[in-house]
Amino acid sequence: MRPWRALALVGAAWILVVACSAQGVTVTATPPSGSAESDTGTAEPDDGTAGPSNPRRALEPDLTIVAHRGSANGNVSENGLPALLHASNLGADMVEFDVRPTLDRRLVVMHDGGLARTSDCHGQVWARTLADIQADCRLGDGSWVPSFDEYVDLARRQKMPLMIELKAGPGWSPEALEQMRDLLGPMAQRKGSVFLSFDEDLLDLAHDAMPRIPGIWIVPRGLSSSGSRSRAVLNKATGGFLVDGDLTSRAWVRTAHEQGQLVYGRVVDTTMGWQRCRHIGLDGVLSNDLVGFLAWRTLLTE
Repeated sequence: MRPWRALALVGAAWILVVACSAQGVTVTATPPSGSAESDTGTAEPDDGTAGPSNPRRALEPDLTIVAHRGSANGNVSENGLPALLHASNLGADMVEFDVRPTLDRRLVVMHDGGLARTSDCHGQVWARTLADIQADCRLGDGSWVPSFDEYVDLARRQKMPLMIELKAGPGWSPEALEQMRDLLGPMAQRKGSVFLSFDEDLLDLAHDAMPRIPGIWIVPRGLSSSGSRSRAVLNKATGGFLVDGDLTSRAWVRTAHEQGQLVYGRVVDTTMGWQRCRHIGLDGVLSNDLVGFLAWRTLLTE
């Protein structure tokens, strides 16, 4: 890998005030002033030993709940800082979010290649700089589009493990993954967080830069563990898989575990689906319904 070229970060203040309740989240956000890049303030020292901030995460449940794109609802937008904070306050075990490179090879948190669905801007992420996106674009809840380092900083403060989905598209390179490694800091050197992607080449780049973070390959939809292609999937040299729980058998999951691989379930928002994921022995499942999942999991321990 070529040496990392350090980035000179432009400091700018940002304020995020979130009042959480069981019914929703009220957000007041002051975007970066004078620069679209922001400084997350004076962070607490991170020595790589951070543990769960919520007691429910300390229980090490047998099925991990992963908040899909944070914890978006009618009050907070997907992949925004308010959604991440809301997921943490609800008691999620891990948060999944999406990352793409911008025109200037910075990293921004955005699911789609286009800006229009989740923000008030148009155009493609890869065609605009991070500064432009943060200056011009607002998510549906009024908050700004976070940079990767802003998102990681808040997750670190919340002691929240991350499922980082690397979205395929222009701009990825060994240098981009080295940038990600440096922004993750100690989080790149300890267990807890994982990478996620449809793109095996991206997972290989991530592994080269951060070998201690498992890379989870998203198995194509509809691929059954009983089909002829299932053995080929298990033979892939990845850190694990994201699968359709209703098409996956306990034996398939057990084989993956015996090979040292993790297995997560695609988004599930029903009790029957969570029961299925638990029955086949998945390590965790993505969900949009954190409140429902946590209520169901609580019943299992009573």
